[in-house]
Amino acid sequence: MIVTGPFITVVTGTAVYVLGQMFSKFLIDPVHELRQKVLQTRDDLSFHANIYSNWGTPGGLPVEKVRATSETLRQASVRLSAAVGAVVFYNLWVRARLLPSQEVIRSAARDLIYLSNSHGLGGGEYAAINAASQRIETTLVL
Repeated sequence: MIVTGPFITVVTGTAVYVLGQMFSKFLIDPVHELRQKVLQTRDDLSFHANIYSNWGTPGGLPVEKVRATSETLRQASVRLSAAVGAVVFYNLWVRARLLPSQEVIRSAARDLIYLSNSHGLGGGEYAAINAASQRIETTLVL
């Protein structure tokens, strides 16, 4: 059988398309998803700041808001930690300055868990809560 020009063109085009899709699905999409999760975490932190910064105040806050904020911060921690594992060649992306380091992500996840668990604390804990919030905001930068 003689292989003709159009046949080679179709096979080559199909191969390029398949390889491009694989590159996108396995390399690009996980990086994009992690970046989205980092941005969502920063958004959650800003949106709920009025709750986690004041949940030890006299008179208290509505229990529903405190629970919802605590759950949101815990989910943000889990999302960040899980998303790191999906990124192939993570260190390459870090060296290219497209993603924060794994230590930064782990630190932010720990601080988010701390904030989630800190509801009901008051008094001297305000400084620690504020410090945790500031660490997350300054380290999770894209």
